[in-house]
Amino acid sequence: MYFYTCYKIFVEFMVGKAAILANKKIIKNQVIFIFYKWGKNSQLDTNLFIYLIEKNRTYFPLVKSLFEKIQKGQLYGVTSSLVYTELLSKPFQEENIVLVNKYKVLLATFPNLIIKEVDKDIATLAAKLCAKYKIKTPDAIFIATGIAEKAQIFITNDTRLKIVNEISIIILDELLNQTDRVIID
Repeated sequence: MYFYTCYKIFVEFMVGKAAILANKKIIKNQVIFIFYKWGKNSQLDTNLFIYLIEKNRTYFPLVKSLFEKIQKGQLYGVTSSLVYTELLSKPFQEENIVLVNKYKVLLATFPNLIIKEVDKDIATLAAKLCAKYKIKTPDAIFIATGIAEKAQIFITNDTRLKIVNEISIIILDELLNQTDRVIID
């Protein structure tokens, strides 16, 4: 059953060769210029996984393209182990075991995705970020994880995090609104 679930999630991920996003066609082989411009290591916020698995109408084509690049090794994804807590809380609350399993399989099997445990160095750096920017602890942990893992960018949709200077913050909404940043093959 576990392998069938893995296969099913993989197939769901690969299906859907084109989509309409904000009146712009996003094709399967699109190049996301900004990700290449700023480096291959990308810290991923929890919302990207949600947009991918739940096929968010607005963000799915862009996030799918990003995860395809990670899957192929063209980019490398990094996230904190805290992603489990953030992803699984709501499905557990709603007793949605199917969604819980989708997230678990994605995190356990996705190639070129590093899930970093929160150690004392990351926790200390997160505390410094909380003190300096007055951001929430989970956000600080994600950012600290990216910094510790030498990620060049932190991809999120949380505009409040743009105040952080230690890593480049990429906001998905801003990517969608800047057509020069999304290149269509």
